[in-house]
Amino acid sequence: MQNSWSDNLSGYFHSFEKEKTTITLICENEMDFRFWHKLFTQNLPENIIINASYGGNHRGKNALIKNHEEALTDKLLLCIDSDFDYLMALPLLSNPFVFHTYTYAVENHKLCPNHLQSWLREFTASTFTIQFNFVVFFNTLSSIIFDLLKFNLYYLKTKNHFFQITEKQLYDYLNIPDTEKEGVNNGEEYLNAIRKKVEKRVAQLTNKAIEESLDWTEVENLLTIYNITAENSYLYINAHPLFDNILKLVKGLAKHHARQYHKGIVGVEQQNNYKNIMGIYLKIGDKELIDVKIETELQNNYIGCCIKPNSCPLFDKIIEDIKTYHVTYHALNKQN
Repeated sequence: MQNSWSDNLSGYFHSFEKEKTTITLICENEMDFRFWHKLFTQNLPENIIINASYGGNHRGKNALIKNHEEALTDKLLLCIDSDFDYLMALPLLSNPFVFHTYTYAVENHKLCPNHLQSWLREFTASTFTIQFNFVVFFNTLSSIIFDLLKFNLYYLKTKNHFFQITEKQLYDYLNIPDTEKEGVNNGEEYLNAIRKKVEKRVAQLTNKAIEESLDWTEVENLLTIYNITAENSYLYINAHPLFDNILKLVKGLAKHHARQYHKGIVGVEQQNNYKNIMGIYLKIGDKELIDVKIETELQNNYIGCCIKPNSCPLFDKIIEDIKTYHVTYHALNKQN
């Protein structure tokens, strides 16, 4: 007896369901999962379903590794911030079921200067009266913190704790007052304040290095191998203090513009354009909503790297890892 059209359709969907594959990404937290989920869904076929698993009671990267490393498979993947593990060539990162950033953390990608510039232009409807250039700003910032990164790499290689740059220290060096004035003159006042604090610490570290006749060969080799320069060191430094303080800076820039809007400094047409974008966030007293909107936008700034291939080389390396994984563990298996 010939099968009916409905039977054939049912069989088709049954076959499609059987072909579906579910993989689970183990991440430290939900924010990290959003990042990794975006990359995997954009670079794997639709029939691969992606689930999330968080650390639960086992907080932190080391706890995740300890509790899951031996259980990893092609359907149970660990997705983590590299921290300095990539630069130190830790064996864990050679595991095909461990995916990692090539920057310090996912937050480094959220600070991509070119995409920050595009976002800020769209966010303010191209009416910003402060001409802020994020590319120039990050180049300058990177040159200021470059020596801190070098000394910290020396610490990681030698375990000489005198040269360690802790997260707490970075928060102090990069601290920005929560004010609007820091965006004036492309953040010059803020950058000068950082420079003053960093140079003081670098002078102390340099004197100690001279006193101990440090051998910089290994550090210099690292800088050469990974192409770490005074212009891109922000990609490799601990991203959490950096992200938190840049967030303050961006909020200050946006609030300054909102204040101009309320004072009627910008033209009527510009006001209307900006009002359309900001909507309810420009209501007097909605400062908290402005903060939430800006933080959400900054958390998603890495998406610019997805939209514009080749604009973020270290981001593209993660994409290549995901594609290699798919070809090795799913596409080839399906053919067989």
